[in-house]
Amino acid sequence: MRDLFLTLFIFGYMPWIIIRPHYGIFMWSWLTYMTPHRLTWSFAFDFRFNYFVTIITLYSIFRSKDYKIRVPINFATPGQTWSVATPSEHGGAAKRRQSR
Repeated sequence: MRDLFLTLFIFGYMPWIIIRPHYGIFMWSWLTYMTPHRLTWSFAFDFRFNYFVTIITLYSIFRSKDYKIRVPINFATPGQTWSVATPSEHGGAAKRRQSR
């Protein structure tokens, strides 16, 4: 019974996600952090609700005229891009563990 309620709640929320994409982000966050499907016993225990919420959210974001994908450009952007794109030379904690 619990799994049916959870499934009906999540799939009943899908039309709201199509109308307002940020509701999909809220639902995805709730499913990820709280994992309510792990409190059920039947089919919903292993069901991947996040995939459906993600697909519907991405669909609604791309069809929406209000939401645009923007990359903020400021004085720190080149340094951040460089630090993400180049590999680390020093190795960090893994190298310290190997030297012991």
